[in-house]
Amino acid sequence: MIQSDQTIDIDSESRVSRIELPADSDPSVHWLRMGDTLVLSSQTFPPYTATTSSIDHRDAPGSQPIDPTSSLRHWVDGFGQPTLITVDLPSATIIAQTDLPRNDLPRNGVATELTAIDADNQKFAFMQFNAKPFQAAPVVRFGRISSDGKFLEDGHFSITAAIESTVSSDAFTQRTSDTLIRYPWNDYLNPVTLPLGPATPVSLAVDDTFSLVSSVSESELDVLANDQLHELFGPAFISSLLDAPEGVSIHGSGRSIQVTSQALQGIERLSFRYVLSSNGKQSIADVDVDVVTMTEDDVTALVEMALQPVDVQGNPVTEIANGQTFYLEWTAKDLRSAGEGVYAAFFDLDLPSDRLQLTGEFQHLNDFKALGDGGGMDGVLDEMGVFSSDVEHPGNEQQTLLRIGVIAVGVGDVLITPTAADEPGHEILLRGRDTETPAESVRYLSTSLTITEAPVFDPLDTDEDGQVTAVDALRVVNFLGRYGVAPVDDLPQLLAAEETATGISLEETRRLDTNQNGSITALDALVIINRLGRIPETSEGETIGLFDAIDEIKPIATGE
Repeated sequence: MIQSDQTIDIDSESRVSRIELPADSDPSVHWLRMGDTLVLSSQTFPPYTATTSSIDHRDAPGSQPIDPTSSLRHWVDGFGQPTLITVDLPSATIIAQTDLPRNDLPRNGVATELTAIDADNQKFAFMQFNAKPFQAAPVVRFGRISSDGKFLEDGHFSITAAIESTVSSDAFTQRTSDTLIRYPWNDYLNPVTLPLGPATPVSLAVDDTFSLVSSVSESELDVLANDQLHELFGPAFISSLLDAPEGVSIHGSGRSIQVTSQALQGIERLSFRYVLSSNGKQSIADVDVDVVTMTEDDVTALVEMALQPVDVQGNPVTEIANGQTFYLEWTAKDLRSAGEGVYAAFFDLDLPSDRLQLTGEFQHLNDFKALGDGGGMDGVLDEMGVFSSDVEHPGNEQQTLLRIGVIAVGVGDVLITPTAADEPGHEILLRGRDTETPAESVRYLSTSLTITEAPVFDPLDTDEDGQVTAVDALRVVNFLGRYGVAPVDDLPQLLAAEETATGISLEETRRLDTNQNGSITALDALVIINRLGRIPETSEGETIGLFDAIDEIKPIATGE
């Protein structure tokens, strides 16, 4: 808060006050000053997205930007609770915070365009929009600041799209292309409509009929293609859907409708209505979709996509232990009779998060490189893309494009199925074909994976063959004969040059510390021998031979 009167001889530090906002709030770009009171539009977020925010308020009336970067991020996310924060300017302190109702706004509803109705009595109005446009009409809300700083609502009403909106002490007024709509504050439920010259042509929505294949993941319906549009004062758009099931939504800027396969399952015909808005006027049309169910035999597949689980050595697996890391190998195969291979491809993947999680490791194979900015989090891969830099085509051979690191986190059976990417331009391209591959011509194969309980290893089973034998003790004896007593922490340096030459890994050597005291000594072999002495099947000759071997290395093991 800055004291702007330059005639007052106050040092600059004393003229600036800093207002600290709650840690879970994110200020909007709109605020309103009425006398010594500042009303700030904000959103409240869960703790995991909260950041401490603060503002420097400049002494000027009206709505001004405060933190556009932060507020834009959450405006897009749209999961916050819209709030009004009331600040007492002389003391630069927050005196109240009011959560705003959403009414018909399914998301966001942050307060915008705060405008004074009667500043002396701290009466004002503001608008609330939906974070996803075209899915709910804007709401005008008006009221006053109470003695304790809370916002008390006097009323609210929904409005249509308009060319211009104004707020006065008497009413809220909208101007469309040919009408003036006035909402008096004392009778806002009975707006007065006045014509402004000859009526402009009204856009007319026309009924549509489409045919969609139920197996296609997503389809876009261009319902405006046959509508009679008059867009002299702005574009027409779909403002809402009526009787639409889940899986049917307004797409993009409101010029088309998106239908997912979810909405087409188990039915032969899908029917709903849409509302076309233009120049403040509305028109309604019916949409009928004939659902076609097709089997694989009905569709000529051009390419086959799959995700094959493999172990760290690249061997295919159908069973993984809980806690084990492995890979999903993304493969593609050109099914055309004279195929030339896949040039570029995208896919999405949604893994059950209670069974599998991504490790974040991606290995591009066979001259395939990353394409686009797709990535993964938890168990979801979104818009993952690759393209080939290889000048020679592989024909109809199966291509391995990418390995994706995964870790098993829960026991059970999992079905892994890649699906088509959603973004425009993220299609599958085949060599020798000038156009993208139609979605219905891509065959996505499912792979089953069983996640079992993690096995409990016997610490004396140094070679992990499932049983404790004399060989396990001899492994300790051989190590001591070569290196002597060694702390486990020194093994990386000790084996750095030998791991590749001997083929014995660092993890295998760590298991030689059978008593887990941090060092590999003769005691580790004796622990195994004691176990073998209690096992009837162990021959006496084996045990005596081990004692003799340990006697031979004892000077080395003890350092004598």
